[in-house]
Amino acid sequence: MISAFPDAAGFTKRTGLNLTDDERHEIFSSFKFLKEAIVATRQIRAELAVSPGIQIKPLFVCKSDRIKNALESNARWIKTVMRAEELSYKFEMTEKPKGMAVTSVVAEMKGLAGEMTRVDIYVPLAGLIDVAKEKERLEREIAKADEELVRVNNKLQNKNFVERASADVVEKERAKLEKYAQIKEKLISTIESLED
Repeated sequence: MISAFPDAAGFTKRTGLNLTDDERHEIFSSFKFLKEAIVATRQIRAELAVSPGIQIKPLFVCKSDRIKNALESNARWIKTVMRAEELSYKFEMTEKPKGMAVTSVVAEMKGLAGEMTRVDIYVPLAGLIDVAKEKERLEREIAKADEELVRVNNKLQNKNFVERASADVVEKERAKLEKYAQIKEKLISTIESLED
């Protein structure tokens, strides 16, 4: 059986909801933001090796009532997917609280006159990880990234390699250099977020 690709008219017919383009856009933007917030929070869990069985207590710093309302109205779903015990909200934060990992997500909603609004998500780490062990692990990862940076950099500084290797191979090595630099930067940022 073949069915038509879903469209707005079909949605209206099936649900009886007659949404304007602005309303549809706002709903789409809200769910896009919620998905990105969940992915970003899960990424923190993965980077810090927080067990999926342990519930977290994320704090959302959002500068808009609409974003807060989107979070609150979907709190039950968010908590389930994010494995969160509770969700907290603030409208502004003067300085980063200690002992928390932080990530940011950009929210764009039509109702905000097309403005992009940054939402910071803080995850308290107390009881989730052994901070000292995690710092040691991250420092070992930084050392590995440094070794790779030196190895790739030496290869690229070798005139014989650059002259004899094909342009594709040289470009791949330059991409590796960029990749390891980004990895190192991310690891340093994570260590800084663990500082008390």
